[in-house]
Amino acid sequence: AVEAMFDLIDYGTKNQKLNASFYNLNLFEDSLKMKAARKVVLEHTDDLELVAAYMPAFTMRLGGWIRGLLYQGPSDSRSIPTPKRPVLTDYFADKEDALRQYEKFAGIYERLPKKGLVFDPCIFHSGSSDGIYRLCIAG
Repeated sequence: AVEAMFDLIDYGTKNQKLNASFYNLNLFEDSLKMKAARKVVLEHTDDLELVAAYMPAFTMRLGGWIRGLLYQGPSDSRSIPTPKRPVLTDYFADKEDALRQYEKFAGIYERLPKKGLVFDPCIFHSGSSDGIYRLCIAG
């Protein structure tokens, strides 16, 4: 099923790619989620609806990475812990990969309207709010 999802990402219609994003978000394995989401976000930066659909999976580990840099175990309440220094290769393949992602995200950010974007409904069309998959990217 994961291979079929990647086939849809590579060769499917836009609607199939949107449906694959829903499947991707529900995968158990975070590394597979991020791999698929990274591919779509970096290859389809011109389509903000696709970017919005895959962004939750792409940023899934971000909060944990930030907490890992800030939290260093129990501390004395009188002292402020010094955050760890991030290592680039813990998050990116190399410096070029980091710069490429930065440029892609800067381009996405520049195209966002000040009020953000809401895709409603996105993916599933339904008469009830239970069937609506709502995504928003705000600048």
